Amino acid sequence: LLLLGLAPGAAAQSDDGQVQQWLATLESVSDPLLDGATAPDRYQELRGQVGDIATAARAVADRVQGTVGIMRQMAAALGPPPAEGGPPEPASVERERARLADQMAGLDGDAREAELVASRAEFLLRAAADQRLVRFARDLLRTDPSPAAPSTWAALDDEVAFLWNRLVRPFASPTDTAAIDVRALVLQAFTAILAVVAGFLLRRWLLRRWSYARQGTAPTGRRKVIAAAAQTVARGVVPAAAAFALAVVVSAWLDAAYDALAAQAAVRAAAAGAIVLIVLSALAHALLVPDHPEWRVAAICNPCARPLDRRFRLVAAGVGFATALLIFIGEMPVPAELRAIFVAGAVLVAGGTLLFVLPGRYWQMAGAPTASADPKEDDPAAGARTTYAWPRLRGWVAVIVTATILATLLGYQNLAVYAAALSGSAALTAAFLLAVRAILREAIGMFLTRPIGRWAQFRQAVLGTGRAMWIVEVSLYLLVDVLVLTAAVVLLLPFAGLSSGEAVDLTGALLSGIRIGDITIKPIDIITAILAFVVGVVLTRMVQRRLDQRLLGRVQIDSGVRNSVRTAVGYVGVLVAIVVAVGLLGLDLSQLALIAGALSVGIGFGLQNIVSNFVSGLILLAERPVKVGDWVSVKGAEGIVRRISVRSTELRTGQGASVIIPNGDFIANAVVNWTHKDRIGRIDIPVIVHYDSDPEAMRALLTKVARDDRRVSLFPAPFVALTNLGVDALTFELRVFVADVDDFGPVGTDLRIAIWKAQRAAGIRVAAATAA
Repeated sequence: LLLLGLAPGAAAQSDDGQVQQWLATLESVSDPLLDGATAPDRYQELRGQVGDIATAARAVADRVQGTVGIMRQMAAALGPPPAEGGPPEPASVERERARLADQMAGLDGDAREAELVASRAEFLLRAAADQRLVRFARDLLRTDPSPAAPSTWAALDDEVAFLWNRLVRPFASPTDTAAIDVRALVLQAFTAILAVVAGFLLRRWLLRRWSYARQGTAPTGRRKVIAAAAQTVARGVVPAAAAFALAVVVSAWLDAAYDALAAQAAVRAAAAGAIVLIVLSALAHALLVPDHPEWRVAAICNPCARPLDRRFRLVAAGVGFATALLIFIGEMPVPAELRAIFVAGAVLVAGGTLLFVLPGRYWQMAGAPTASADPKEDDPAAGARTTYAWPRLRGWVAVIVTATILATLLGYQNLAVYAAALSGSAALTAAFLLAVRAILREAIGMFLTRPIGRWAQFRQAVLGTGRAMWIVEVSLYLLVDVLVLTAAVVLLLPFAGLSSGEAVDLTGALLSGIRIGDITIKPIDIITAILAFVVGVVLTRMVQRRLDQRLLGRVQIDSGVRNSVRTAVGYVGVLVAIVVAVGLLGLDLSQLALIAGALSVGIGFGLQNIVSNFVSGLILLAERPVKVGDWVSVKGAEGIVRRISVRSTELRTGQGASVIIPNGDFIANAVVNWTHKDRIGRIDIPVIVHYDSDPEAMRALLTKVARDDRRVSLFPAPFVALTNLGVDALTFELRVFVADVDDFGPVGTDLRIAIWKAQRAAGIRVAAATAA
């Protein structure tokens, strides 16, 4: 007890000094962090410091609160203080209670100070983000010199000449060989050569492995996507990596040249443009596959694939040129007029080439009546209606491209570059993630549909067939879509204007949870709870199926008992899954008292019948007055019990109709159960004969008819009763037992026919029609 009491005090002293240091740090970084002109690197550094302070302060507050909670438990163990006027408590207990109260008061103040520091740091981060957002919007809407204005072109000659001199100066000036790090340059060149050789070996293997001519069978959707990815890597990524390696070597060689910043920027820009050109061309060719339409991922008709492939190569060249130009002016401090001309040229080239691929005649769907992609040969069949791919998307792309060009001509270069970069990154991200989505959905489909193999055995053991498999399929598809959408948002955040640090912090905040008062909502906990619940339900169904097939199916027990055990296991499994899911959410069940109180009021008024039927269902499963397979009659409905669910019981009548009866009716009303203890039943057949008939002969006749039917039980033996002495008729009743009540209809019919034949053979007159 002494150690537990002293440790928090020592921690409080150290934390107090740390809190003062945190406050001083926040005070010193506040002004530069809120200054919108702070350099990006410095801004990220300051944000990292403030974020670390917020995390550490929150951790200290939580730790101190945990210590306070332990001390409160210790104080509660001492019991309540003595009432006024009551006997005093021992002095040692009184001293311990006072010591705990003093320490809890001090620790509570420390926790509040740490919470204050964390809140101040978080507020500072939000204010800095708001300030940068305002500056970002102001810069985005800033007007630069318009490329359409004559004044922009007035000083263009001098500016271009100056830039040209900066570019050629490293090559015109003598190279300082002493400044060249020969070993580093040779090492970089050797590494680049090894990377290029390895890349082209990979390219050769991919082309040989995924050569379309070598594939003999009809490809599935998954194989098409994988083949397109392999062809893109072989024809695009590997050559792009070679271009990047060459740019690294050339840039390293230029380090020894005089004033080589402009030349190095040009090399990097040219390498980036070449990479964009190579990768986009390879990607378009891999998706369209003009020479092998059966491997085409895009659903484009054959006449459109080749011209569309050529135009996409033109688009790749235009986007590559625009990328190189924008990267170059982004790294070089060029005059505003020259920057306006460069941005306008990049946007016009990229946007103009992109408009070439948007006409509908190049996007006719495969399998639909098509017209020739060549305008000179465009002669579609009369009355044929051509279907085009993504008409709305192409329309929006045309609108965005046109708006970007207009914004550039009006002087909004920053807005145009932002729109172009965001649109291009969104298109590439969507293409990549849609390919990943297609592969994942194809893999899920293979797992759920493969008829043989280990996966099939595992699926059969866990899921079975039918509804469970459909639920798992829909859940997995939905999970894939959610993950793909989340990945798209995370990947596009930096292109939307957020810095990398802000994007990481925002993603981390979303994953770590959103705090609302005393409750923290964590998406990862919600996803984990849903997955745990689904897994719990699936495992419960698997246990039910295994229990029914492996154990209960081999034990000679009643089908109703099997159903009761299976249903009880299902209830317990679902309840455990719910409890585990709630536990993973981190909810305190004591906080649900208000909800429970409101729910009890609702049960008292509007949900009492539902709860009554639920409890009645539990009674039916436990007491088993009615079980699955029984032949029952309740409230005028008669049939065989097919299913006992949470709220109701299903009866199957002899006419094939299903009657749904609330479980409460089986508890509150009299129920006739023909098969409660066993399936033995009695058939009563009344027979009315003329008054002058011999009663003994009639009893012997009926007894013989009953004994001649092998389905009639001998124990108890058939019995003939004289039930009525009428004025002109005698009423007999044949009572026989059968082993299975399902034979009531056939046995009763056969006995009546046999009685009629025996009466005619014996000459016994019938006084009235035999009543059933």
